[in-house]
Amino acid sequence: MKVPISVGRYPPYPANYLAPYWGYGEIPYTKFDGTANYNGLQASLQRRFSKGLTLGAVYTWSKSMTTQSNDSSYVDLFNPRLYNYQVDSWDRRNVAAVNYVYDLPGVARHLGGSRWLGYLTDNYQISGVSNFMTGTPNWTPFWVPANQHDGGRQYSEVAPAYLGLDGTGKPVIPAIGHPYEGTPDRIRSGGMQTWDVSLFKNILLPGEQHNRSIQLRCETYNLFNHSNFGSKDFGAALNLPEYNVVNGVCTYTPESVVPDSGYAQPTGVYSQLGPGGPRVIQLGTRLSF
Repeated sequence: MKVPISVGRYPPYPANYLAPYWGYGEIPYTKFDGTANYNGLQASLQRRFSKGLTLGAVYTWSKSMTTQSNDSSYVDLFNPRLYNYQVDSWDRRNVAAVNYVYDLPGVARHLGGSRWLGYLTDNYQISGVSNFMTGTPNWTPFWVPANQHDGGRQYSEVAPAYLGLDGTGKPVIPAIGHPYEGTPDRIRSGGMQTWDVSLFKNILLPGEQHNRSIQLRCETYNLFNHSNFGSKDFGAALNLPEYNVVNGVCTYTPESVVPDSGYAQPTGVYSQLGPGGPRVIQLGTRLSF
């Protein structure tokens, strides 16, 4: 004889009741291995001593991939290559730098001006280093109970899903049933752009000794005071699907991803004590004799 079982009367046991070892939750497993690789295209240009100009430029287009960016994070136990292999936290796709030294043409020297005019218009030199780089990837975890999204017991050490964007920049709805690592490559923090420029004025002192001179120096860091935002708001919430019954009417709310109201807005700048900080100007004088 078959006895019908009412689901409402005999609900399934909570996941903890089915754990193989009583009193234990998740047990971490530590293993020293991983997969990582780096591929890049590097190019450089050098032009030396051409009409008072020395110029150098370098550019790197690269991609750095790994299963984990540090030594103490968690990966999928069974297939980290599938669920965790992606860009690492320090990946910067484009990096470029330009350096130069240029002796500015002397007005009095070229136009036949007086010696005293040369003290004002000649013997200037400009030099500098300019750096440009794109931002680093970001991971936005959805801290939804894992057993409500991918079948894991309790809150997993690895978030059940991360924020992902499609080709148009819209949030990806994670499929229920397995982990989703998101698209950190498309969610990048602010890059950096700096212009460090120096202007020197050399003044030869009169007299028989030609090695006596005064050099006036004006040195600047981040000359144009370009704002370098090191972080942005990439927060978002994952709303799981649910049914609601109101006055006998059943309604269904689909799964959705809701970004923060200030999504993609800058939240912080690079350190003021290092590259990418605000404009700094220093003046100096050097006497040679």
